[in-house]
Amino acid sequence: MRRLAAIAALWAAIPLADVRGSELRLAAPRAGCLLDDDGQLRLLLGLPGGFLPGPPVRSGVLSAACGDGFLLVKTAETLEWLEPGGALIRSWNVPGGPALFAWAPDGSRALVHLPSSSEWLLVTAGELRPVPLNWEERHGEVLAVAFGELEQVAAVVRSAERLWLLQARLSDGVITQQDELAEASAPILLLDDGAILWGAGEGLLMETRTGIRRRIPMPASPTGLEAMSGHWIRVKLAGGQGHLAVRLSGDREELYRLPEVGR
Repeated sequence: MRRLAAIAALWAAIPLADVRGSELRLAAPRAGCLLDDDGQLRLLLGLPGGFLPGPPVRSGVLSAACGDGFLLVKTAETLEWLEPGGALIRSWNVPGGPALFAWAPDGSRALVHLPSSSEWLLVTAGELRPVPLNWEERHGEVLAVAFGELEQVAAVVRSAERLWLLQARLSDGVITQQDELAEASAPILLLDDGAILWGAGEGLLMETRTGIRRRIPMPASPTGLEAMSGHWIRVKLAGGQGHLAVRLSGDREELYRLPEVGR
């Protein structure tokens, strides 16, 4: 597996000549990005079963999200929009603390939630604009966010130890739907297709938008869920069991052990 991952990482350095005589440059397959324990953001390169973290593209990172061709990074003082290689495109001064992110299904926009200031922001067309939501004041702690249907935002919030799925219009923040997630628990994640994923014992439970449930066994209890990209989820396991990369596709799932980075 290590040999396969190393070969994949070297693809980016192999020049090829096309029929016009110019050079083409292959890029290593990219599954997403990883934030290590030291706050360094790395691209996850290679193929399933042979993943290899690349060198850091940004340090001092509190939270990050990988989009299609772009990275969003939250540091102690800024929100940054980066190219995959780490080159800065735009930067905005924002309140401190980590952030929650969600990419629109077509990759054109990103939603940003700042728990420290209860702010909601939309990154679109290279600009940052506020979204009029105040769910924390009325409903509690936000655990997960996503784009909903029909220009809406969805979020899982925790209030008095109960979890709720809320949806609101992006235009004015008016809540259009509120459902209790009576059987769900943290860690929890909202997927791009409207499904909900949460930890349940030594496994994950996924509930689709239509209410169909599926259990995904794990080698240990999940203690953290993080979207690495639109296709891959990073699962942190209890008891020092490390991390898994999980890909959900139709009625199948793929699980791969991730190499550890940082401390």
